[in-house]
Amino acid sequence: MGWKIELIENSSIILVKMNSNPGNFLNLHSLQDFGAMMDEVCDPKNEHKYGKYKPIILVSDSKQKIFSAGMDLQSVSASDEKSTSALFTLFSNTMCRWLAIPRKTIAIIDGHAIAGGFFIGLGSDVRVGLNNDQIKIGVNEIHCVLGYVSFKHKLSPTSNWKLLLQGQFHTPKEMFEKFQYLDYLCNTREECMKRAIEEALSVKVNCMEAYLSVKNYLSREILDHANQIESDVMKEFSRVRCCEMSKQRLQEIGAEMNSNKKSEKKLSKSKL
Repeated sequence: MGWKIELIENSSIILVKMNSNPGNFLNLHSLQDFGAMMDEVCDPKNEHKYGKYKPIILVSDSKQKIFSAGMDLQSVSASDEKSTSALFTLFSNTMCRWLAIPRKTIAIIDGHAIAGGFFIGLGSDVRVGLNNDQIKIGVNEIHCVLGYVSFKHKLSPTSNWKLLLQGQFHTPKEMFEKFQYLDYLCNTREECMKRAIEEALSVKVNCMEAYLSVKNYLSREILDHANQIESDVMKEFSRVRCCEMSKQRLQEIGAEMNSNKKSEKKLSKSKL
């Protein structure tokens, strides 16, 4: 099932809904869906439909109110070092492509944005968040033995240090006020969409060439840095993910996830 692509606001905005799986987990299939979406909206053959400058609003279509729960750890734990390296290389390439896509991009984060989901938001030009203390946003890779440092230039050194090394989750309000991860904070989903639409249309069409040229300039440093570290650092991260201690931890996480699923099923049956 590919991601849903719609035109809204008199066809002036592209609305993309992530829906590869219920939690928008990132795996080979969902990353291919991500790439296919970018292929479609950027294909010159589709310019009659998507235009050259129409902005993109990215939202979750998950009924579980999850923006993206990050990497599919069960698929990672079942992979060998070569497959794991290939998966994370695909993830890195997809994120870099999303960062540099020649469109204005706005992400509405109205649900959990964990690990890889955090980076999808970070790769967007603008992030609009829902002010709900039940929502968790953060980078917990170190607790899941998954090192990653993509787009660190987009946050302050202090924010990078705390978010990447502490591996804690934060509320949208904390991510807005303390870390400046979110650009806007809204109290309802309707307000989030309204704010995203306003932001999408804030740059006039005849100013979009200037906008995209500046975006290209700003993203170039990040992409150059990503390319420089790709070989050595990604190899090291892959080695860490596939060492015995990491495999044990991933097995523990898999067992915890299965246990939680069984508990949820029992709870749902008891409510019937």
